[in-house]
Amino acid sequence: MDVGFYVSELLELHGDVSVPGLGHLVRARISGYYNEAEQAFYPPRYEVRFEPNLIDEDDILIKHIADKKNISLESSEYFIEKYIGNLKQEALNHEVQMAGAGVFYTEDDQLNFRPADNLVSDKAFYGMPPVKINKLNPEPVAETTSSPETPYSPEASETDDVQPVNEDEEVYDEEPRSNRLLRNWLIVFGVIVALALAVFGLQRYNPAAFDKLRNWNTAKTAPVIKAESRQATADTTKADTVAKTDSAAKNTTPVTPTVTNTFAPGSTRVEIIIEACNTLKKANAVIERYKAKGVNAHIVTDAPGKLLKLSAGTYSNRDSAKVVMNALIAEKKIYRDSYPLEIKQK
Repeated sequence: MDVGFYVSELLELHGDVSVPGLGHLVRARISGYYNEAEQAFYPPRYEVRFEPNLIDEDDILIKHIADKKNISLESSEYFIEKYIGNLKQEALNHEVQMAGAGVFYTEDDQLNFRPADNLVSDKAFYGMPPVKINKLNPEPVAETTSSPETPYSPEASETDDVQPVNEDEEVYDEEPRSNRLLRNWLIVFGVIVALALAVFGLQRYNPAAFDKLRNWNTAKTAPVIKAESRQATADTTKADTVAKTDSAAKNTTPVTPTVTNTFAPGSTRVEIIIEACNTLKKANAVIERYKAKGVNAHIVTDAPGKLLKLSAGTYSNRDSAKVVMNALIAEKKIYRDSYPLEIKQK
C-alpha cells in the first residue's frame, strides 16, 4: 500500500499531517520573489516541510486510510508501520520518493527530507517554472545572496504563509491589465443592457408613462409657437391642424380645441389628457378653471381606469393632437405632463 499517496491527500486537505513513527509534514506557502543574481521571477508555490521531532499523537492518517480502503483501524495502523519501516530502511541506501511531496534520505545517520521543486497544487499559478526578467537599470548584485527559504518553525506553519527573507525580492501580485480592462468593459455593457431593458419595460407595460416622458422631451426641444400666430377654426375637418399667421398680426383669437363626438364605431380618436380626478365635483371645478383660461375641457366618459380623465380636445389622429397639446403647453394653459390618449370608438 502506498501510504505516501494518502499523506499527500491529507496535506492538500488540511495543510499538515502527523505520520506515526516518522514526524510532522506541513505544506507551507512560498510567496513569489525576484532573484537578482539569476534575473528571474519565481512565482508563488507550495513546499512541504518536515519536522522529525514534532509528532502529534493523533490518528487522522490511520482513520483516513481506514475509510478510504474500507479496512479496520488496526489494519490501517499495521500498513503505516510497515511503510515507515521500509522507508527508513531504503533511505539508508538511496533517496525515497513520497508521492511527489519530496524525498527522504539518510545523512550522518540522520533521516532528512528534501522538498520537491514544484509541488502540484490546484492554484493556476502554482508550480509554474521561473521566468527570466531583465531590469532596465539593474543594481550591482552581491556575490552572495540569501536563500528565499526560511527555517521551518511550528509557529510559522500555523499561518500557512512562509515569507522569503531575501531582501532583493520583489513580489508581483498585481492583477493583469487585460483582466481589469475586460472587467470594466463588462460593467459598462451590463449598465447599457440594464438601461435598454428598463426603457423596453416602460414602453411595453406602461405606455402612458412612456408617452408622458417622450412628450415632455418634445415640448422641451420644440420651438415655441406664440398664440398670436395661430387661429383655430370651428370646422371639424380643420380642427386637426393649426394655421400659422403673420407674426405681426395683432388681433388673433386664442386656441380653443373643438370637442368632436362624430366618430364612427370602430374608429380611433385621440384625447389630450390634462388631468384626472377621483370625484365628479372636483372634475367640474377643474373644468371651470381650464375654461377660464380659454381651454374647452371636458370629461372623457369612456377613458380606461377608475379616475375621471379630463381632455383639452378631441382629434382624429395623434399628430394633430400633439401639435395643439404642445402649443397649449407653450402658452402655459395646460401642464407639461399632459399626454395624448388613443380611444377606440364603440
